[in-house]
Amino acid sequence: MISDSINIFKNMEHPLRVLNVIFDNEISQDVGGVSREYFYTIMKEMLTPSYSLFDRATSDQFSYKIAEDSIELVGWQDLYYFFG
Repeated sequence: MISDSINIFKNMEHPLRVLNVIFDNEISQDVGGVSREYFYTIMKEMLTPSYSLFDRATSDQFSYKIAEDSIELVGWQDLYYFFG
C-alpha cells in the first residue's frame, strides 16, 4: 500500500488538492470515511518498527522522533516526503 501510494503521489499533477480515496473492489463513495481509513492505515503502517522511520520519543507523552538509522533505508527520502 505504501509503495503504491508513493508512486501515485509522485505522478500527481497537483498533489495539494483535495484527495478522493477509492479502494479497489469497493463500491463506496468517499465522503470522509474512506479517506480517514486510508490515512489511518498509512500512519499505522509507517510508524511500525518494520519501516524503521520513527522511534518512540523518550518522554511521558505519546510522541515519535525520526529514527537515527533511517538514513540507511533504501528510498528513505521518498518515504519521509510522502509521510509529510
